[in-house]
Amino acid sequence: MSATSASRSTNRPAETSAASPAAKAKLTSNRTSSTPLKSGLDIPRHQQAKVEVIPFRISTKAAKEYLTTLATTEVMPRVMSRWSIIKHQLLSFIGIKGMSNPDGEIVKLERMTALYLPTWIVDASFEIKCRGNDGRADANFVTTSSRFPGHSWKPMDSIPMFPPPPYDMVPTQDLQKDPNYAADIPKAAWDNLAMVDYESYESHLKRKRESNVKIKGGIPDPLPFTISPLCLPDMLRQQLELKDVTFTPDLAAGIELPGRNFHGLGLTMALVNEDGEQIKAPPVWFEPDTLKLDLMAAYPILMPLHMAEFSYVDEEEGNKHHITMVLGAWDTNGLQFCMKEKDEDWQWSFMKTDPLKVDLMDMFPRTPIKTSLNEMFEQEREKERVERRNKFMQQKAEEGGGKSPKTMQEWEKEWDRLNAERQEELRSDLKSRMLEKVRSELPIKVAAEERSLEMLQRADWIHWERDEREAFDMRTSPTAPAVQSMTAEERERYHRFKALATKAPTEPRPFQWLPEKQDRQAELDHPDRRAGLGRYIYWTSPHIQRLSHNVYANRRYLTEAIPAVLESRKTMASLQESGHDFDRMLTRVDGTKVKGEEAYNTVSGKDLSVRQQREALKPRWLKALQEAAGRK
Repeated sequence: MSATSASRSTNRPAETSAASPAAKAKLTSNRTSSTPLKSGLDIPRHQQAKVEVIPFRISTKAAKEYLTTLATTEVMPRVMSRWSIIKHQLLSFIGIKGMSNPDGEIVKLERMTALYLPTWIVDASFEIKCRGNDGRADANFVTTSSRFPGHSWKPMDSIPMFPPPPYDMVPTQDLQKDPNYAADIPKAAWDNLAMVDYESYESHLKRKRESNVKIKGGIPDPLPFTISPLCLPDMLRQQLELKDVTFTPDLAAGIELPGRNFHGLGLTMALVNEDGEQIKAPPVWFEPDTLKLDLMAAYPILMPLHMAEFSYVDEEEGNKHHITMVLGAWDTNGLQFCMKEKDEDWQWSFMKTDPLKVDLMDMFPRTPIKTSLNEMFEQEREKERVERRNKFMQQKAEEGGGKSPKTMQEWEKEWDRLNAERQEELRSDLKSRMLEKVRSELPIKVAAEERSLEMLQRADWIHWERDEREAFDMRTSPTAPAVQSMTAEERERYHRFKALATKAPTEPRPFQWLPEKQDRQAELDHPDRRAGLGRYIYWTSPHIQRLSHNVYANRRYLTEAIPAVLESRKTMASLQESGHDFDRMLTRVDGTKVKGEEAYNTVSGKDLSVRQQREALKPRWLKALQEAAGRK
């Protein structure tokens, strides 16, 4: 039996945003003029509940059978010969289980539990300076759907399980047919606001007793959030060591496949020079104190999981081993599952386990390191330039030799030909330089993602939880903090976060005291705190947001506005590096030709346009933070 036996239709939650007419009428009849009902619309969004829950869709019975099958499949090659595996699978397929090894004889289920695991999904964009053997550069990162643990439970803090996109999302091509969603720029598949698979915790409690999904012991209470990513930017600036910010790009990239430890599978790509030697890259050093945050949004999610521990005996060694299997309980297709063994990293059904997911990394004006890869690109460009010069000289030689003077029509034709050649030269050179930049940046991007997993695995959450408690006490103190009684470290941290209000208004400030009494009370009375979902989390922070309310605007800004600005900047830098003069003939996208000042305006005008579009797509909450800082 597979996990698909769990019924999707019986437990799909109803819409939570609209009440029935009968319920509305009842509420209206119970209200009086002296006791007005305060609606959720009267409460500022940053003070509303933010934790969202994904419902259980797989029963304990279905999960047990599915995880047992997965564990058996994983363990078989270790404890059985190839012939025994074939015989077992064949007899199982035709239904003669008695003659084959039952699953229970291969793996034994030791314990199993269902749980709601707190996790954060983080969207962000930031800039940081870096340096290498070829100078310095500004590195811009855009990340969506990166993950951060909401708890300190090791090794579950590094589990690569990922909350799903909306269950009922419409494919991109269908969105474009709907006039309500149609636009000039195609939207991503997640661009749908009807996220009914996610529900507020309050709604979850109401529907918990109505669920038809059978969970042993009942649907579990969630683990509370004990840590948040709000302290992450400050930690990166203050606590990283040189080894943490030094990256040596690996130009031999490898893709690991499931079962690689036992089946020897994997894909490898190596960059080599003309002599077949592997290209080596010098290190890149990032400067964490230069980190500038443009946007950071953290979405608190409670993930439903089935976790089972199995044991098996290695007949050759006679030792007993354990393997932990975790299934995402939201998907009846069973596509998301993880496994872990002692002293080994998590393995995920989707392979990539790094918590940092970099959608875009851009280094301006260029990657600060030079390798033989850059020399290869430059040699190729020089080869093309020599070919063009030789062709030009050959044409000049052919045109000489006593020919009669050219007519005006012939001269115009000649100029059109020269302009076309210059256009082709510009495009070819620009394409080469843009490709060089991308290929130079990719290994650094991969190295940064891999480093994020290393740092997560060795993170000391005890200190992080202490910081959360101290930040909560600081924010909600009824009186202004007594700076004179602080330690030197506490005093420096207090002034550092206080200065962020004007210097970096878009950064989270968990250690900043809330001077207004109503703000402190709103923090103390926040619905997620009262529900027991996290005692010390900064729930009223504008950077902590409800996924279904903010993800559309945030990700459109991150995936449409910012990449266009960075691409335009990189294009202009590449044109300047190649020595091209804007006074030469350029061509618009529509095919019309311009030159001189008009040609320059074509390039710079596009750059101005994408920057204006960035401001237009900036989320309202982000604009509000910047405007509030401007009024101080």
